[in-house]
Amino acid sequence: MRTLAANQPRSPEIQQLAADLSRQERARDSAIAGARSCAASKEPTCALRNARRAVALDPRNGQAQSSLRQALSVQNETNTEYFRQASGIPKPVVPTMTFDGRWSMAGRHAATPAEDDSTHTSTVSWGVPTVSKGRGDAH
Repeated sequence: MRTLAANQPRSPEIQQLAADLSRQERARDSAIAGARSCAASKEPTCALRNARRAVALDPRNGQAQSSLRQALSVQNETNTEYFRQASGIPKPVVPTMTFDGRWSMAGRHAATPAEDDSTHTSTVSWGVPTVSKGRGDAH
């Protein structure tokens, strides 16, 4: 572009093209700088947004590609740390109802010393005879 501009008198089209190219280069450089500063401050969303903008403005630029790789690595580090912290959180305790109608926050309610005694047995009888019905004996 510079050799073309140096050899010929500056036409309005060439001047416009040079101005557009210069504007795009400044925008790309600004996006790369933004991506680097966001990556340095560990802000993956900001870094990715700026790096993708830089690559969109100049896909073949090595610095733009490098800033995108750096932004992706910052995002990976942030996600890894987030999931590492999240995996340390215990599962929520599901409340369960005990046999006597109370709610317990443990998986099973803890046995009291009286319930733990294996020699103590009791039979519950409601005074209703039990009838076993076979197949087809409805009602």
